[in-house]
Amino acid sequence: MSARRYRLGRMAAWLLSLLGWVVMAGGLATLALGLFQVFALGTRDLLTLAPYLGGGFAVLLNGLFMVAGAQLMLAVFDIALSGRALVLSVPGQPAAPAEPPAAPPAPARDPRGRAEPVLRRGGPGPAPEEL
Repeated sequence: MSARRYRLGRMAAWLLSLLGWVVMAGGLATLALGLFQVFALGTRDLLTLAPYLGGGFAVLLNGLFMVAGAQLMLAVFDIALSGRALVLSVPGQPAAPAEPPAAPPAPARDPRGRAEPVLRRGGPGPAPEEL
């Protein structure tokens, strides 16, 4: 049985993470340029600063979400692999139950159609087999 390592998905997550860091760096550069205009050049015009300060922050946040999404993808792949390893490491246990448990017997009914009460509990089930 071949082991799945999700190579293509991991490569896509790595690429998304790399692009997210590049986008974050671009957002920081745009934000820094806006702050430079405010403090060094003394620009106070909102129409001039909005693309730099607001846009830089929005781009920075977008890059942050890209990196977080890539980490989420990697976490899902790791969870899938560890779950698979967990299932395969249990010796002698089937992956799913062979058959559903049997339903309890229907209660006896009196002539009027009412169920008769059961006054005693069922005995203990079969003893577990010795390993």
